[in-house]
Amino acid sequence: MKKVWTLCLAFLLCFGFSACANSSAKLPPKEKTEKEIVLEEIEKIGREEYKIWKINKKELKASAITVATIKKTEENLYHAYGKILFVDVYGDTYEKNVEVIMKGDEKGRWNLESIDIDGFEYEMLYHW
Repeated sequence: MKKVWTLCLAFLLCFGFSACANSSAKLPPKEKTEKEIVLEEIEKIGREEYKIWKINKKELKASAITVATIKKTEENLYHAYGKILFVDVYGDTYEKNVEVIMKGDEKGRWNLESIDIDGFEYEMLYHW
């Protein structure tokens, strides 16, 4: 009797797996929230190869921005706090605290309003 129940359960298990494996119903792509779009734009700032920063008279290339917290402060305005990673011409890396403010326009585009890097003075250069 135990063998019969074992075979029945095994058959049901196999039938269940095969039914799920051939699922042709696909979920529609999830639309990104406004917050996710802003986070992507902030991450692009760190990844863009042409952006060179001059901090404390030293030229550095930003390689990544990691956002720890992000909050919407008013309509079309987000404040993000996290870390920014820089690489100098010798390959040395520097990690600094960063505050990024992104502002949206009427067309849904997000632009860098301001960026504060650990209170340092800096300028953006566009060549290496």
